Amino acid sequence: SLQRDVVACTAAHLADLHSIPGTLLRPLSSALDRVLHTAKGPSINNDAVSVAFRTFFVHAIGEYRLFMRLPDASDPAHSSVSRFDMSAFLASRPNYMYSFYRRFLDSQMFAQWIATQEERHALEHRPHPSTPDPTPDPASTSSSAHSSFDAHARQYLSSKQSSGGAGWLSSFSLPS
Repeated sequence: SLQRDVVACTAAHLADLHSIPGTLLRPLSSALDRVLHTAKGPSINNDAVSVAFRTFFVHAIGEYRLFMRLPDASDPAHSSVSRFDMSAFLASRPNYMYSFYRRFLDSQMFAQWIATQEERHALEHRPHPSTPDPTPDPASTSSSAHSSFDAHARQYLSSKQSSGGAGWLSSFSLPS
C-alpha cells in the first residue's frame, strides 16, 4: 500500500539522517537555526542557507582532492579520467563516522559529483600539448558553485592546518 511505502521511505531517510555524526550535524543545524532566527517575515536568506550547506559539505569532503589518483599511462586499458580513491578516503575518516560516509559515498548524488571532479582533475593535470586544444577546459569554465566549493575547501584546509584541526566552523561567516 501507499502508506506502507511512505513509512518505509521515511524510515530510510531517518536512518540516513541518524547516520550523520553530530560533529557534522551540529554546526549545520546551528547555522540553519541562525538563518531562521534572523529571517524577516516569511522569506529567508538563501545565500546563508547555501553557505551553511556548502560549509557542511566542505567539512565532510573538503579534502577529497588528496584522494584523487591520476590515470596510469603505463596501463594499456587506462582511462584519461582521474579516479577518487574511496578506500583511502574512508580509511582516513574517524571510525565513528564510517556509517555516514559509507551511505554518503554510495549515493547517486556523490557518484555524479565525484565523476565531474575526476574529469576536472584529469584535465587540470593533463600534459600540455604544444598546440592549444580548441576544446574548452571545464576547469576554466566551471560554474560558480564549483569555484565557490573550491574556495571554501581551500579556506577550510588552511584554517584546519593553522588551528590544528580545531574550530573549523569559526573561520566561516554566514551572509546576513
